[in-house]
Amino acid sequence: IVKKYKNKCTNIPIHFIRNQQTLGYDGNFRKLIEESHGEYCVYIGDDDLMCKGALLRISRVINKFHPGVIIRSWARADRDTKKIQEIYRYFNEDKIFEAGIDGVATMYRRSVAIAGYTVNRKLAKKHSTNQFDGTLLYQLYLTGMITSHSSGYYISDLINTFVIISYTIP
Repeated sequence: IVKKYKNKCTNIPIHFIRNQQTLGYDGNFRKLIEESHGEYCVYIGDDDLMCKGALLRISRVINKFHPGVIIRSWARADRDTKKIQEIYRYFNEDKIFEAGIDGVATMYRRSVAIAGYTVNRKLAKKHSTNQFDGTLLYQLYLTGMITSHSSGYYISDLINTFVIISYTIP
């Protein structure tokens, strides 16, 4: 898949890194930030789908507001049918949150779901630590640390869909 997109999107530098050993969720997140080359990192898992125009929407927010962290609306969908089962929208419209305690509290509480979570790489690298490995909540730590000194932004448009596996328990 990576080779296909590297050949198709020659104007976008695409890098693929395979870890020698399992790093776990938090370690993978930290390594993404360390190994990336761009100004921002947009996180998406193998069970997530980006909505049409999502990266363009995120880039417009970055170019206009330069936030430290971006969170977004997202949906949960069936893996097979891709039918949306529920939409999670924290606010009815886009919002910018100034740095400081109020921004930290608002952004922190809404940073649990990770797909589409976007972070300024330089600010995230500044706060890099393995202290939270194994907690599955490294993004919460980063959100708190970054928004204490930099703005956060919420995108009300649907940016990604988390697909769930449907199965029957015998």
